[in-house]
This record gives sequence, structure tokens and C-alpha cells, in this order.
Amino acid sequence: MADRVGAVLDGDGDVVVRRVATLENAGPDAITFLTSVRMRDLLASTRAGAVILGPADAPGTALPKLVHRNPYATYARVATLLHPPPPATPRLHPTACVAPDAIVDPSADIGPFVVIAARAQVGARAIIGAGTTLDTDVVVGDDAHQYPQVAV
Repeated sequence: MADRVGAVLDGDGDVVVRRVATLENAGPDAITFLTSVRMRDLLASTRAGAVILGPADAPGTALPKLVHRNPYATYARVATLLHPPPPATPRLHPTACVAPDAIVDPSADIGPFVVIAARAQVGARAIIGAGTTLDTDVVVGDDAHQYPQVAV
């Protein structure tokens, strides 16, 4: 995991984590993170299996750790690895309004009440959430995920 998120592993690399959690709520199957000096006291009492933190805080725990200068961004990358978004289910909801000259890949998931304007493009496996509007000439790439009620 350290290689995939660009962090340095310090400690037991055989620890298995299955989820992300806060310092207070983490269990042995979780990885947590420390970014705030105010939370440093919780580091000593966390039950997490591993922790993500900055180089200055690394000596503060014997837990296996991923060390990176930006622990919050590293936590976000780890969360995405452990909790990936669901894959797109190809569909064009019957309430969606798609301009005749828009290009929508057939593998995309176009939700209810979506509006796709003239010359807009939606890539392969993209997910366009309910009520989203893609304006004229907007391009949404492959594997993108637009959450509900977004205007682009």
C-alpha cells in the first residue's frame, strides 16, 4: 500500500488493514491518520492496526505507519483503495434528457433527471448522478463520477 500511495512504510508491513477509521474509533483492522497537533494525545490510545502521519509525528508511535509529508492526502488515497466507488452499471435512465449531438459511451451510467447538453461527451464507465447537468461542450472522461445534482 505504501508504494501505491507514495508513502514510506515504517514498521510491520504484514499488518492487514481492511478499512479506514478515526483515531478514536479504529480497531485492529483499520488504518487511521494524524494531521492535527490537537489529536496527538489520541495517538497513544488508538486501537488502530496502522496509522498515517507526517515525518515529525512518526516517532510518536510504535504502530506500523505510512509516513508522508501530506498525511491527509495520503489518507484520502488509502480510503479510495480500501473503499473504491461502485462500478458503473450501463444505463440511460428514461427521465434523462440527452441532446441529439451529445456523445455518451454505452457503458456509462446516466441517472434520473440528468441533462446532457449539445456536444457534451461522457466517457466509458462514467457515472452521472441524478439531477446532474452537463452543459454544452462539457467533456466527462472515462471512469469519472459526477455526484447527484452537480452542474458542470
